[in-house]
Amino acid sequence: LKAVAIIVLSSILVFALIILMTRYVGKTYNQQKKTERQLLRSNRRLETISDGNQYHNWLLMGVEEINGLMRGVQEIQRLADNITAKISHFTNAATGCLFIVDEQKKQFHLSGTYAFQKGRAQGLKFGEGWIGQVAAEQEPGFFNDVPDNYLSIHTGLGHVKITHLYLYPIIFENNTIAVLEL
Repeated sequence: LKAVAIIVLSSILVFALIILMTRYVGKTYNQQKKTERQLLRSNRRLETISDGNQYHNWLLMGVEEINGLMRGVQEIQRLADNITAKISHFTNAATGCLFIVDEQKKQFHLSGTYAFQKGRAQGLKFGEGWIGQVAAEQEPGFFNDVPDNYLSIHTGLGHVKITHLYLYPIIFENNTIAVLEL
């Protein structure tokens, strides 16, 4: 009888220890999972911050390159061509045009180009066409559905049709002074 009591009491004690150990292991596991989720969230935030920093560094590098182009005395045509080429290269655009406002005529004239046949765009006014609309609204425009006959880029071996356009107004003291087309 005494032996049975000792065996039952020992079994209850072992069973209680197993329950306590299971709860302890469960709590530890849950705490590890919680810590793991916090680490993953922190890593995602750091990755987002790092991506943002890379983007800002890319922009700052581009601004510095454009500022370097603008140093020194240059005629407006050469300066516009240089800026348009640099922005086109920097953004991986296949072609680019810079339209500057003629204050007397209140219209845009093509000033700078990169991989573009001059002579196609003449006398664009505020509110007319995509260039004029972007200038009047002072908001960038991105166009996916460019008509087939809009523009082709010619190379030594053939030509490629443009499928997307990005138009960006250049604003100084609340006035659109130019529009960049990429």
